[in-house]
Amino acid sequence: MSKMSKLDSILREAEEHTQALVSCMNEIRELCSGAKESAPKKETKSTPEPEEKPPTLEELRAYLADLARKGHTQEIQAMLLRHGFKKISEVPATEYPEILEEARSFE
Repeated sequence: MSKMSKLDSILREAEEHTQALVSCMNEIRELCSGAKESAPKKETKSTPEPEEKPPTLEELRAYLADLARKGHTQEIQAMLLRHGFKKISEVPATEYPEILEEARSFE
């Protein structure tokens, strides 16, 4: 690999990471602005809803692998790229539920 093509490859990867970082920063801004807008609510004594446990990397990977075996490989790759990732291992845990929800629409 020539120096120029290696530099180009590094720059492309840096650009992808930058885009993912900007996306994360925008999500944080949205969360922060939503927190300021909502006034603190009084606590009421109601039965708490059971919290849904967020998926783990292993669960996400297993589900996507099953979809890939069913012929949805290209859709999975396109979805990951739309979210700014090349591989499942690059996806931050905060995005597992969103990725999983979108992947469920493939079936």
